[in-house]
Amino acid sequence: NLFCVGDVKQSIYAFRLAEPRQFLQRRQHFREHPEAGAVIDLQQNFRSRGPLLEAVNAVFERLMTAEAVDIDYDQSQRLNPGAVFPPGAQRCFPGAPVELHCLPQAVAAEQTESDAGDDDSSGLADMELAEREALLAGQLIRRMMGLEAGHERMCVLDRGSAQPRPIEYRDIVVLLRSVRRYTTHYANVLQQMGIPVYCAEGTGYFESTEIQDVLSLLRLLDNPRQDIPLAAFLRSPLAGLPDPEESLALIRCAGGTDDNPPPFHEAAVRYAAEKNDALAEHLRRVLEQLAAWRDLARQRPLADVIWSIYEQTGYLEYCSGLPGGQQRCANLVALHERARQFGGFLQQSLYRFVKFLDELDRHIEAPQAPQLSAADNVVRIMSIHKAKGLEFPVVIVPQMGKKFNTQDCGNAVLAERRAGLGLRAIDSGKRVHYPSLAWTLVRHHLLRQAKAEEMRVMYVAMTRAREHLILIGSIKEAQIQTWSNRWAEHDGPLPAAHVLRANSMADWIGPVAAAASRLPAPPLKLVWHDAQEVTAWINNFEPRVARAAVDSTIAALEPPPRPMPPDETAEKVISRLTGRYPFADLCELEAAKSVTAWTEQWAAAPGPAGAHSSGAMPLRPPRCAGETVPLAGVDRGTAFHQFLEHLDFSRPLTREDLAGQLRMLVRRRLMTPEQAEAVCFDDIEWFFATDLGRALCRNAAGLLRELPIYYAMAPDRFGHTASSDPKDQVMMRGRIDLLVPENGGYAIVDYKTDRVNADDAERRAELYRGQMSLYREAVERILRRPVHTAHLVFLSARRIVTLRWQNA
Repeated sequence: NLFCVGDVKQSIYAFRLAEPRQFLQRRQHFREHPEAGAVIDLQQNFRSRGPLLEAVNAVFERLMTAEAVDIDYDQSQRLNPGAVFPPGAQRCFPGAPVELHCLPQAVAAEQTESDAGDDDSSGLADMELAEREALLAGQLIRRMMGLEAGHERMCVLDRGSAQPRPIEYRDIVVLLRSVRRYTTHYANVLQQMGIPVYCAEGTGYFESTEIQDVLSLLRLLDNPRQDIPLAAFLRSPLAGLPDPEESLALIRCAGGTDDNPPPFHEAAVRYAAEKNDALAEHLRRVLEQLAAWRDLARQRPLADVIWSIYEQTGYLEYCSGLPGGQQRCANLVALHERARQFGGFLQQSLYRFVKFLDELDRHIEAPQAPQLSAADNVVRIMSIHKAKGLEFPVVIVPQMGKKFNTQDCGNAVLAERRAGLGLRAIDSGKRVHYPSLAWTLVRHHLLRQAKAEEMRVMYVAMTRAREHLILIGSIKEAQIQTWSNRWAEHDGPLPAAHVLRANSMADWIGPVAAAASRLPAPPLKLVWHDAQEVTAWINNFEPRVARAAVDSTIAALEPPPRPMPPDETAEKVISRLTGRYPFADLCELEAAKSVTAWTEQWAAAPGPAGAHSSGAMPLRPPRCAGETVPLAGVDRGTAFHQFLEHLDFSRPLTREDLAGQLRMLVRRRLMTPEQAEAVCFDDIEWFFATDLGRALCRNAAGLLRELPIYYAMAPDRFGHTASSDPKDQVMMRGRIDLLVPENGGYAIVDYKTDRVNADDAERRAELYRGQMSLYREAVERILRRPVHTAHLVFLSARRIVTLRWQNA
């Protein structure tokens, strides 16, 4: 009862030690021995259009052979269409042919022919090629969106309604073979072309200028005696120096011209203390601000400090006005979020946070913070490996001309499962090393496996598309003629030797395009973009127009020289900035509120001065000081309530019994010795001698003690605007000391430790009437039984005040 499901053509995780050969061996064994197991070929594809699947079949039946990549793309591997698309829909993609766009390699001379991979000199060339391919991808996207002159907006099939709908940015994905170095370049180019982009991979976060500025400031707050962080901070907009470079030079020169000048941080302090010019005055303010932020960092969480810096310097607003301002602000907000998450660690400090970021920068190539999410209407950029198992209406696959990375096949020591170990031979006398026979054989096996892996990666990329597939690659111009001359008359699969000699995916797809060009319906449409056309793209893409005078006045925050024409978008922005949010009052509504806080009558209550003062309370010395400090009024009340909560009313409750129960509570650590000393037995004996106290003792088994109350109330009960939404409610929280069943309903008993005399007890009880009314309303709604009375027991005054309600 074992079922194994998989597609060996999509095994693309060799770097995780995946072994496709095991799958192939199991499948071959089952075909040769049906009694051992059955092979069921699942060929129906319910994702893509039929013509697109035929194009994919036409490509890989010419490339995938057992001799080359261990897989025969025979009838069992072909993809048969299973999805239904409405025929004849206008402006929809037909599915075929697949577009193959080729660009010239203007820097081909800088690329090496070595199988060892790209060197540093070709890295910059790769970046230029990536930006050109991104320009072409952006133009194709704008054409599909109907943003270019002469092009209508295309349509794709809506899976929900099974009807065509206009294409959106979210229907398009750009799949990259290598994302580490190129994602940021592709995203930047597309964004500058007005195309919203989302990519969760890539690099460049810690290298961005705004993050470097803030990190320099944080390092300076941690240790002010650092030259480079101080110079970087003073040069940044955070310091606000009028002419940063000239100011830094003046500070450096003022430190002295002798052979042993002081460090830069000492020169800055000396300049601020000894000079009287405008720079010195500004520098003094900057140093004072640094000292204030340093003090704040010792007192507040680091996330609060960073946000205070943003607000006081206006750095977020400043960065939002720069080119790529949205990305810069997203990076700064992401830094604040990292600080907030770091604040949850046990050992947190500014020094540890800076070291934490340094470790991230050293070991993890963090991508820039996403401005949008994948759920937005954006073009997604992701790796082919991340796209495995996903599907998209339109797929763009650039980097077809990028060389395969075979660097691991050139190491001095090579190892392969079947071929074993291969080492380069060393001649110590001549001080040279050269390939040995074993090394050459192992390298041959590794190269063959690497090419097979790249073939499967290309298969995964091309089968992600549902309706349209676009391939983009940079090649030498002479290659197109070579493909046509050599392969135009070729039938059947390409020779295994040619497949294994390929250095890029273009070396595979180009000959296939030439060989299939004679078919009535060619699966590939090759489009060549010459150097003149590419140069025109670049010239049109780079902004070369100077700022207009009106832009300069707006940048200087001055009114324009003439009134601006009405603009609907601007009016909407102004309305949103100046208008009042109609539900602003509900934004300040608490989710929960205690009954005591709601009454807000403690400070107005009569009594001795300081009994319920709302002012600042002096800090009590710690226990380690060894001083015995009497409990405050609130702590005394807590001690009384804890004792009465755990007191056994069924016992005699004499002085000796009360003392015994109190000692038991201390031993059980339900109360502290300090709380036990605050309990006054005289007040408790008086209470249990009253009629109410004796009634409680008689009905001890039926009492509900320390009953928590949670009761949802409308916001207008708390002085807020009434809401039509029943979910806009405030949870009232409280705790009833005693709920006593009586006469088919209940009576509330509430202990009060207020320091009032007997004459003031009546007035104080009226102040608690609102609290008791809330308890009464909650109990009657929850338990559906009436509450007749509420007994307020003032222990210090030895007075019981009973509150009654007219309908009780």
